[in-house]
Amino acid sequence: MSIKDEIQSICIQNIKGYGSNCENNRLKFSDSNGTGLLPNKINILVGHNGFGKSSFAVALDQLNYRAKTLNIAKKDLYFNHDENLESSIKIDCKLDGISDKLIANKDQNDIRSNFDIFVINSKLEGKGNMFGQSTGELNIKPLVITKVKPKVDIGYKYRVIQKQIRELLDNDSLRIDNLNNTSYLTNIKIINSILPICEKYNGRNKKTFLDNINNQIDNEKLKKLKSDFFYESSDHDFNVTILQFILLFETIRKKEFHRYTKYLNYIQIKKFLQETIKTLKTFKHDIKVKETQGELRVELPKLSLISNGQRDVMVFISQLFKFLEFTQSKKDYSLLIIDEVFDYLDDANLLVAHYYLVKFINEVKELNKKVFPMLLTHLDPLYFTNHSFKRPKIFYLTNSQPTVNENIKKIIKKRKEIEECNSKFSKFLHYCMESDIDLQIQLESIFNSNDIDNKLAKRENFIDTIAKEFDNYKKQITYCPISVALYLRIVIEKYGYSLLSEDIQKEEYINTYKTIDKLYYVEDKDKDKEIDECFYLLSPIYNEMAHKSTSTLYSKLENKTIRKIILDIYDKVKHI
Repeated sequence: MSIKDEIQSICIQNIKGYGSNCENNRLKFSDSNGTGLLPNKINILVGHNGFGKSSFAVALDQLNYRAKTLNIAKKDLYFNHDENLESSIKIDCKLDGISDKLIANKDQNDIRSNFDIFVINSKLEGKGNMFGQSTGELNIKPLVITKVKPKVDIGYKYRVIQKQIRELLDNDSLRIDNLNNTSYLTNIKIINSILPICEKYNGRNKKTFLDNINNQIDNEKLKKLKSDFFYESSDHDFNVTILQFILLFETIRKKEFHRYTKYLNYIQIKKFLQETIKTLKTFKHDIKVKETQGELRVELPKLSLISNGQRDVMVFISQLFKFLEFTQSKKDYSLLIIDEVFDYLDDANLLVAHYYLVKFINEVKELNKKVFPMLLTHLDPLYFTNHSFKRPKIFYLTNSQPTVNENIKKIIKKRKEIEECNSKFSKFLHYCMESDIDLQIQLESIFNSNDIDNKLAKRENFIDTIAKEFDNYKKQITYCPISVALYLRIVIEKYGYSLLSEDIQKEEYINTYKTIDKLYYVEDKDKDKEIDECFYLLSPIYNEMAHKSTSTLYSKLENKTIRKIILDIYDKVKHI
């Protein structure tokens, strides 16, 4: 299936944490299927703390609503606070099947011309006193959803339009449905769907429309319109209803009609917001939806009166409402960047946030528009896939890509089959005193059928291979993440083994299944031997490597703190 809409890469230059080397700053999006960011799908962008996720969100936020060029809002948002640097953002994408390279800089803003852009992040701020000093109290300003839209009367006159249609159809006794009584005039989804048809026939001979109506009904837009909203109407009644809208559109100014649709959108969002707030309110203090100073606002109680989870989910959903109003423009595409909002929610509030995000994506789809939601997170993607998202697309934000040793990767993938053939192979994946195990003859058929280098069926060669990859990791050059995790496991198990003195304990230790359980075994046998907490902290790397994707593992290994922990442990035990 060919993909019509996709974002393949985003390159940011000289904004906050992104410097001048554009290629080094290019974030390439390619998931396990080789596709990039897709519209109306959950796209999860995973990057360790310090990678630059917030810089990414801030940079895209500079493509603000009115800017004709890239407009950096504050001096401290420039890279190294240097205003003389030229900032730019570039997006490689495919829109409606056509590949394009969109650029925003001091001279142009192709991105803003094609996308509405909206960033959701924390709205917490320190509260100051009259002397401008922070009191240490966190607060949230009232959240502005949109401007209040004035009521618009489009002047629909049933009898006048009925007379016009009778004349067009040459039928003096014809009665037509009153649009006010049928509530069609207050249904924003119907009006948004009919508006393009009204614009198409504005000023044209209406008899032409009527003569061709049977052909027009074959038009996909009209067919969908009928099936969505007028499925109980006969073709004749449907045609006359559409004709009423066309005549009404001609009677008033086009600009007035669009003002009316904005007013209906506003009423719908306000009603939806009030209902949602009422549903979400689980504490006794009021959340207020108010029209103040020409703005529709959400006002939360003092943060000391509600939980952090309640606060975060309310702020998130309020901003989703602002985003929904934001998508009422004429653009077909939008970017929705969500900066680590999900990372700190408990299970219940996470589920609520998931539900409303999906609900709002569906609202955008019903407008026949496409939104690229990007969830920026430092969490393991399993945190999300174990919850309510259906098949999210996952991308790992790294400054480089892992190079996998395919032989090692295949061995890990086929390890159960290999161990069933010869149980001694388990000693390749864990520490043991036997270094001269040679299974080349026993495993020859499995290795050959899976295109695995037969030399790795000899333990000495296997250990030497993963040790070299670990050495590359220490030198910070290209390495295989699976090999590094494997060698780390063996190094840690070797350390635990060295702490035991009795042969029977050493034998039981070797036969203990998991690395972390081996470490517990050592401490249980000798209370005086306490193993450093860091050996346990690394268990998600060395115990779960077979269950995680290479990208997940690589993302963890690239974290600077994790790298330091690993190398400190290695330095501690390498001479044992």
